[in-house]
Amino acid sequence: MSAKPWSKAQAANNKKFKAKLDRLTNYLVEGDWHSSYNSATYADGDTVTSFFKGKDILPLETLSFSLLQDGSVELRRQYVDGDGSIDTENYVVGIQPFQNSFYVLGLDDNDVGFGHISRRSGVINLTITEQAEASDEGFIGVTQYTNLSGF
Repeated sequence: MSAKPWSKAQAANNKKFKAKLDRLTNYLVEGDWHSSYNSATYADGDTVTSFFKGKDILPLETLSFSLLQDGSVELRRQYVDGDGSIDTENYVVGIQPFQNSFYVLGLDDNDVGFGHISRRSGVINLTITEQAEASDEGFIGVTQYTNLSGF
């Protein structure tokens, strides 16, 4: 089976997709993202614990997007863990420009995340989930990040 020739419609859609992808990628990379809301729920067997982080901790939690040489996007998330110490995790990022959303896959563990970008409000809403391997432990965290760079 031979491939059909590249059509004008495909070329136009490719151009639109790439332009919007580049705009969102630049917006994420150039942003100064600091947490403005965070809630989390941990499950360990039959025990479920939920909590909210206060404004004393939220400014310490940040996102930093990087555009790599091959065109891929990496995310570094800095947050305050349950012991009160600052931890960092890295993710590979896939951006869906027409949905204003992105997806992250943890490079350090088995985290998976789903994010929504609101350029008008200058916020990112990010949900991170983690299921501990071969156990009945799990985590889901919802965080809103505000772009402080004035976009």
